[in-house]
Amino acid sequence: MPALIDVSRNSRPILWPSPLFSPLSFWPEPSFSSSSSFGSRAAKSKEAAQRQAEAAETERQRLSDAAETAQWNEAVRVLSTGKQLSPAGVLIATFKDSHLYRERAYDLAEQLLTNSASLTEFSTAFSGLFEPVTWDNLRWVLDADRSVKASEDRIDSKIWLVGKKINDESVLTDPEEKRTYAQLKAEIPVFCARVGPLLKGPRPKGTELDLSATGFWFCNWKGANLSAADLSGAYIYGVDLDAANLSAISQFPGADFSRSNWWNAATISPGFLEYLEKKNPYRPAEYYGSDSHKISRADYQAGLSQLKRASGL
Repeated sequence: MPALIDVSRNSRPILWPSPLFSPLSFWPEPSFSSSSSFGSRAAKSKEAAQRQAEAAETERQRLSDAAETAQWNEAVRVLSTGKQLSPAGVLIATFKDSHLYRERAYDLAEQLLTNSASLTEFSTAFSGLFEPVTWDNLRWVLDADRSVKASEDRIDSKIWLVGKKINDESVLTDPEEKRTYAQLKAEIPVFCARVGPLLKGPRPKGTELDLSATGFWFCNWKGANLSAADLSGAYIYGVDLDAANLSAISQFPGADFSRSNWWNAATISPGFLEYLEKKNPYRPAEYYGSDSHKISRADYQAGLSQLKRASGL
């Protein structure tokens, strides 16, 4: 029988590997402290640079605003003398894009326009301040038109003969009032002619057209887009409206289209058509349009029929 091996005396003890001496223990644990520290310093450096840039931009804007303020004050000073309308008008026009003085510049421009001492002065101011008329400055142009129209209306009320339904200018005995009245009547067609090209072009999406209480006389608005306009109290007198867009108009109480060929428009809203047929019906003895010409009944009926067809009426 073979001898048994005494494991307890002749065998070495089995040594299980200790984690302290594992081969992996000789590889250092990955450390993120260095990269984290670098990233933090980079972020702080970027923030500092951004703050410096913002501070520099703030200072640049401050200096620019200070220079613009000085220029504005000089413009107002020149205007206050009342002697240099044209140069000051050109100067004010430079503020039309100013974030500081745009609103005040146009307010002042409107005052210049409505307080012009002569038609020549008016035309010069208009050219220097509002030409071309744009959707950005239209608001002030319309306000100036309303002011001129209101002044003209006040004199009109003095000379209107209710029984004859005509204006009798002989009622005016004050020479200055006569001169003012003549100038106001001459200024309104200027508004009409200058605004017309804008209305014939594209209207920015979402832009509302408020022509309420305005007055426009004797000009060419052929192809003008008046769709959805507020025409409350508007006086559109002797205006060419061939191919004009009169659709979607729902605000028109008191609107007056005397001597304007509205039936030659391209399209019209049903309610507004009904209103105009009652308020401003075709009159064979009347003179129409910017050149004051007569229109035959046959031409009127043909135009009206075409307008109704195009408008689905």
